[in-house]
Amino acid sequence: MQKIITINELNLQFGAKELIADFSQNIYAHERIAIIGHNGSGKSSLLKILAQEIHDNAVQLQSGLQLAYVPQLSDNDSTQSGGERFNGNLSRALASYPDVLLLDEPTNHLDQHNRKSLIKLLHHFSGSLIMVSHDLELLNNCVDTLWHINHGRVTVFNGKYSDYLDEQQLKQQHLLMQVAELKQQQRTSHQNLMQEQQRAKNSRKQGEKSIVNRKWPTITSQAKARRGEMTAGQKQRQMREQREDIGRQLADIFVHEEIIPQFNLPHHPGKRSIVQLSQVSIAYEQDKPLLQNVNLQISGSDKIVLLGANGSGKSSLFKALLRDKGLIITGEIITPELSKIGYLDQHYANLAPELSAVEIIADTAPQWTTAEIRNHLNSFLLRKNEEVLIPCKYLSGGELVRLSLATIAANPPVLLLLDEITNNLDIETKQHVLTVLNNYPGAYLLICHEGEFVAQLNLDYTYQIKNRAIYTKTG
Repeated sequence: MQKIITINELNLQFGAKELIADFSQNIYAHERIAIIGHNGSGKSSLLKILAQEIHDNAVQLQSGLQLAYVPQLSDNDSTQSGGERFNGNLSRALASYPDVLLLDEPTNHLDQHNRKSLIKLLHHFSGSLIMVSHDLELLNNCVDTLWHINHGRVTVFNGKYSDYLDEQQLKQQHLLMQVAELKQQQRTSHQNLMQEQQRAKNSRKQGEKSIVNRKWPTITSQAKARRGEMTAGQKQRQMREQREDIGRQLADIFVHEEIIPQFNLPHHPGKRSIVQLSQVSIAYEQDKPLLQNVNLQISGSDKIVLLGANGSGKSSLFKALLRDKGLIITGEIITPELSKIGYLDQHYANLAPELSAVEIIADTAPQWTTAEIRNHLNSFLLRKNEEVLIPCKYLSGGELVRLSLATIAANPPVLLLLDEITNNLDIETKQHVLTVLNNYPGAYLLICHEGEFVAQLNLDYTYQIKNRAIYTKTG
């Protein structure tokens, strides 16, 4: 195989935080690599270094190697859809006939049609592919090597993402068995220590008695009297070192924690209708409807996903349900009061950036004590003071998601609207969102283009917007 990029002891830091330490790896022609890891682990920075957007002497390229880098789409006021902007950027990148194509979160903002087109294009791309992605469909179909950034180390796995999950599950089972063995060793060490201390105590008493009775010479007697104590001290040090070693091994074992959501929903609406749309048309300009003559009913426990191409009117439907005054709406819309409709998108606009997690939950559930608030946040893996007592604008993306979910669980709305919330989320945080939605007692309406994520939801209905109408999707 032809080596095209060499990485030699690469180190990456963000402020004082070490993201990647001493990473060395070769990249070969036609290799297809996905970089995965938690939000904030350094994935995009590593990709920029490989793309020569950030210079680092640890990375050496083969002479004449042609690179093409497509960065992650940023939100702007462009009149183009996310799909249109990404396709334009990708077309310009491919026009340079690159040897290596580098993509950062390429499926963000893409609808199902554009996702399928991208997967097909990447299948036919003959060069090397390096991308950052959390999209399971992309990971399972377009790469054969994974770089997993975790705790400052990069683990390289040769195989599909589904194979990596299987390997991780086996490793997790082995590590959990090791945890049990180490804990047993700790218990045994403690018991042995107690026995040694008791023996040392008995030996010291016997030795002191022998000195008094002059059975041993004075100098020899003092040495022998302390021998039991020294032996016990050595044993104690040995066992303390063993416990410290066990502690280090336990600290190195990383097991994903799960959210166990508790919902405070005193007045569940049950199966009664909470949303009714009758012959509703929605537009931004007269005579240019995005949706036309829509009839829709949602009951109090319906779990619904809404599909459709970019620009088809999905987010506009949400705006209509939220009584957006910038829309032209005809027909009849019956919804809960605005205070009983929750809205969550990828920007977490429901969180006041200057407030801490504790303050936000206190505002959401004012009847709760501080202890109840901390217990609630704890169930969403927000435990440390530096996570719950600082303004939430300083929290990571994953922490913001879990805080948003905790806020919703503390006072669940009658209707929850979720607009592309999985964009930019790492795989573990997506699993947290999935757990909450599959345990959610109320009604929600979700916009999501990630087929693998949607497939894991316990849905009642799948609706699709096409040709300005809403259809029940089958198959």
